[in-house]
Amino acid sequence: MTAYSSQSNARRAAAKMIIGGTAPAASYEIRPDADGRFTIAWPPNEVDPPPPPAAGPAATDGEPDAMTLGEIPTETATVSPAEPEDKFPAGTRVIVQGAIVGRIDAEHFWVALDGAEAPHMAIPEAALQPGKTPRTPRTRAPAGEPRRSKAREADELAANGVMPTKPDVTSHANHHYQKRFDRLAELAAADDWQALADYQCTGVNTYAKMVRQYRDRLLAAHRAQMAT
Repeated sequence: MTAYSSQSNARRAAAKMIIGGTAPAASYEIRPDADGRFTIAWPPNEVDPPPPPAAGPAATDGEPDAMTLGEIPTETATVSPAEPEDKFPAGTRVIVQGAIVGRIDAEHFWVALDGAEAPHMAIPEAALQPGKTPRTPRTRAPAGEPRRSKAREADELAANGVMPTKPDVTSHANHHYQKRFDRLAELAAADDWQALADYQCTGVNTYAKMVRQYRDRLLAAHRAQMAT
């Protein structure tokens, strides 16, 4: 019987045997030897846990059917009330390239292995680690086409007759600019477009530019509406 220098090495070896299908049982114990090493103790005459029920018709695109904990045979699905909260909830992707289906007992989980003919397998918790979720690639504009900025989109909406939304100044240091936005909105609501066109804001900071943009978009939206 092989002895290991540490408990973690023994657990990894046991997990590897279970995953590879060479283990004599689905559960084990790690026992210390007199010389300070550790061995794997497999229960005698243990029967492997029964496979999960057949997949239902809801599976699509070759993905394993989802299976709730209640569908696992009751004799293998019992979890002690004192068991801590699962760190592998159903659906978690793990490094064995599969998804957690549910807990079998205090130490084992059903895992739906990717691409396997018999996809469900009992895996010990010590062998599981969450896998990385694939990153969604960022959508980019086609080659040669410039990226559309929010300012450009707002200009296009105004050119099509859509009145811009009045900005809301949240900066306390620049809150006095809110009066300028309110004044422009009042002139537009009163149809005083000449006064709105004559409204001047000569500042050079970001909020002054926003005032001028808001004025120009109000005028552009008005011209587009009058042209229809």
